[in-house]
Amino acid sequence: MRRVALALALLLAVLVAPAPAPPAAAAAAQEPGPSLRVTELAAVLRPGGALSLRGVVANPAAEPTGDLRLVATLQRRTTDRADYQRAVDQGLSERGGVARVTVPVGPLPPGGTAPVELQRTAQELGLGTVPDRLAGVYPLRLELRDDDGPIDVVTTSVVALPEVVGEPVRFALVAPLDSAIALPEDDAYSADPLAGGLAGDAPRLPAIARELAAAPEIPLTLATSGAVLAQAAAAASGYVTADAAGPVTVAPADPPAAAADQLVTDVTALLRRPPVEHVALPYASADLVALVRAGQPGAAQEAVGEGVRSAEARTGDRPAAGVLLPPDGIDPATLDVLVPSTDAVILSADNVAGGPAPAAGLTPSPVRSVRTSDGQALAALVADPWLSPLLAGTPAISDEGPVLAAQRLVGETAAHYFELPFAPDRRGLLVQPPRLFDPPDGMLAALVAAVADAPWLEPVTVPGLLAEVTPGPEPVTLAYPEQARARELPVPYLQDVAEARAAVGTLTNLLTTADPSPPSSSIAASLQVVTGVGYRGAQRQDEGRAVVDAARRGAEEVFGSVRVEPGPQILLTSTRGSVPVTVTNTAPVPLSVRVTVSAPLQRFAFPEPPQPDGTCGSDQRSRWCVVELDAGSSRTVEFEAQALTPGSIAPIDVAVSDPGGQRRLAYGRVVVRSQTSSVVAIAVTAGAGLFLALWWVREVRRGRRARAGAAAEGRGRREVVA
Repeated sequence: MRRVALALALLLAVLVAPAPAPPAAAAAAQEPGPSLRVTELAAVLRPGGALSLRGVVANPAAEPTGDLRLVATLQRRTTDRADYQRAVDQGLSERGGVARVTVPVGPLPPGGTAPVELQRTAQELGLGTVPDRLAGVYPLRLELRDDDGPIDVVTTSVVALPEVVGEPVRFALVAPLDSAIALPEDDAYSADPLAGGLAGDAPRLPAIARELAAAPEIPLTLATSGAVLAQAAAAASGYVTADAAGPVTVAPADPPAAAADQLVTDVTALLRRPPVEHVALPYASADLVALVRAGQPGAAQEAVGEGVRSAEARTGDRPAAGVLLPPDGIDPATLDVLVPSTDAVILSADNVAGGPAPAAGLTPSPVRSVRTSDGQALAALVADPWLSPLLAGTPAISDEGPVLAAQRLVGETAAHYFELPFAPDRRGLLVQPPRLFDPPDGMLAALVAAVADAPWLEPVTVPGLLAEVTPGPEPVTLAYPEQARARELPVPYLQDVAEARAAVGTLTNLLTTADPSPPSSSIAASLQVVTGVGYRGAQRQDEGRAVVDAARRGAEEVFGSVRVEPGPQILLTSTRGSVPVTVTNTAPVPLSVRVTVSAPLQRFAFPEPPQPDGTCGSDQRSRWCVVELDAGSSRTVEFEAQALTPGSIAPIDVAVSDPGGQRRLAYGRVVVRSQTSSVVAIAVTAGAGLFLALWWVREVRRGRRARAGAAAEGRGRREVVA
């Protein structure tokens, strides 16, 4: 019975299973169908205005289409951002239509296209003169349909304005111009100097700068990287890269180098516009939190300061003082370290936690404050959590095209305005795209143009946002989640970089060249670059370690090129004399070194010269002089020494270091013998001899007088007896 039941079950499964689709049908199921692309959209309805839409319908399929038509449905209005987002993201069709318009398209042949245009006044859309009760944001559902139903659906929005618009929302856009940086290996880049940012038909950074330069002049804030601009300026004169076949020379006229040159030109021109503000990123987007956690707070501070200096040097424009834009969030310990140079910090929404929840339906103020561990309050500018990610070039936005992408942001700002159109406080929005954002081509230009034309928005710079927007009532609390900490550069890696930077710093002090940009300066810059967040991946860390190892080897080769020459025993023929020390430099470059002599057994003292010249110094136990050693040569330095124990033989230690005396380069000993007694000993001996001589003379005289007296006494006795 079980076998029969199993056989019946198998037979039933075969009978009800669907037949496999033939290859042609499977291919047809995967073949893209007709689509709608919006190329122009004027969707801000002022009283008496009109909706205008132009687009292209394309049929990429191998078969002709049926009779196509565009159905535009204006859905019920919203004055709430959350409601707006649901309508646009989910394309809700059950919201109820205010108006519906159908535009015929017709059939399309295989590979064919057809233009489509929609023009309707506010009156025709049922909004009349847009009184206050009808003002708001209306989701607009665009359906490309055939007789079987929708083929392609796009949702955008229409903004309906009343006669009078209240206090506009201050809108600040921060446009970061940053990129990963490639460092050359064997004088050639494995990619272009901006790690792919100059390659392709529309390289990312030049495209962003070009669009902003061509857009209407509105107040905005550029966040520049001095390291990136320096790399681009160098690439503009040409560089060498490599592919599988070997080295490839990129000439200044070649597209990548020309794009680098155009990037620097456009950024410089943008910063000359009066309404454009300048904010500097930390140098090479240093991993600030990781540096502080690795015990290198000075390196974090240096990165912030060098970011400002390098950005100004490359653009000629001074960045706003005291504005900190962390590359990837910040924690309380790092903020404490950077407080001395920081007045305001720009934070992403996921870098903020706590604080009171905003009132229902209202977007919180972007201007807040944050407290340091000692209670000091800093201004905090919090980026909008919905608008900022939209500029990252997410697939959904990219697929819509630049026109609809820009309208998405414009519609959301309008929804924010209509949350409280006549608010007593000045409200604001801060849009800060991700550091490496890659917007669809044309989106930035469309967004800037739309913002410039939106009466409910007033573009401002970051300092303008701080000055004009009413701050939120409570300070924010920093949030630095574990996943953010897991992204950091590891501590051992940063410690290796720090050791290499210290060695290169010593090397810079040693070099005596008059070149304002010695090779060590480029090595030092490379070591700063590899502490950036762009080196967090395993492959990039391997590249960073290669830079560290090369820097160490180069420095150690120079350090090892200095030695103290051994010599014969030196004889001092008096208590004070000259002790010669010979130092050799075998490096191919001249070096400036400090030569120090000291007496370990305290048998010698080193007097101060009568007129010190600033290159020498001494105390009672040691004396040093900074001298220059020519490349591949030796030099003898004379030191004045005074014997404290005459007639003794004792060593004098010789140490060679960098001019600051921080790193010892070589060590040696000179044996010195003092034959002659000291002045004190001579004086004592002479005094003793003189004393003995005087004593002897006195004793001789005393003896003579005694003998003379005895003789006289004898004569007297003889006379008495006689």
